[in-house]
Amino acid sequence: MTDLDALLAELTTEPAETAAEAPAPELELSPAEVEALATEAEGAEAQPAVNAKDVSEPPVAELDLDALLADVTAEGAAPVVEPAPSGKKGGKKAERKAEKKAEPTTLAADPESADTPAEQVKKVRQYFAKKTDRIAAKLGANLADFTLLELPEDGELTPEYIEQSKNSTIEIIDGLGVKPQQRATLLIEWLAGKQTKLNDVIKTAFELLHKDGVVQMGVGGNLMAALGARYSQASARAMGGNTLLMLKALKVLQEDGTANERSVILAVANEKLGLAGEMAAAA
Repeated sequence: MTDLDALLAELTTEPAETAAEAPAPELELSPAEVEALATEAEGAEAQPAVNAKDVSEPPVAELDLDALLADVTAEGAAPVVEPAPSGKKGGKKAERKAEKKAEPTTLAADPESADTPAEQVKKVRQYFAKKTDRIAAKLGANLADFTLLELPEDGELTPEYIEQSKNSTIEIIDGLGVKPQQRATLLIEWLAGKQTKLNDVIKTAFELLHKDGVVQMGVGGNLMAALGARYSQASARAMGGNTLLMLKALKVLQEDGTANERSVILAVANEKLGLAGEMAAAA
């Protein structure tokens, strides 16, 4: 055989089976192993396929924009207070505390005042250098009506007389000591309706003046006796003395403690205290 024949014979011969293509030997499994393999296969098939997109991107809930805007723009919406869980600790006490905290704080305004609540608070916190400044601020345009001390001797009540009396009264009060100034302020503000209750010592003086026709301090004085029954001797002497000094300065009393018949303050005070009616009945 030539070399050419040998080469042709080699090319046309089918190759032998390789080790990789050789059939695998059959394995003999026991019935228990077969059942175990079948159980694993069924469990693998029961697991659902996991979508990678579902894991990385959770679904986003849709927002109700109209409802959200309505909640944000609602006027006067009350805050939501979640009640505390019931139990031995917290419970109703915590609920009451939460409700109290949630209640809005409102400012009580004077319905008859034209000022805003903020302006009213500012006026309440205002400090005055003098008592007469306080009186002028409270009475406003009505200041002249309650600083008229005496009726004119000729009986003619002119605007000029009223204005002069107002200025004179302001000067008189400014010239008093601190305690008489305070009592003059209380009396005028009560006459003008800015105080609901008259000072007890001043009220006692008016009642004694109406009853006895005179108000006096010192030994045997009716005002000293009335105040001494309720206060210490030192307090009665100080309060009674300052009250008499104020009433004489505002021309309610004469220097001897008797009534000034021309006193405007005396007439208005007796009317408000109900003493004028008693006087008319007694007459």
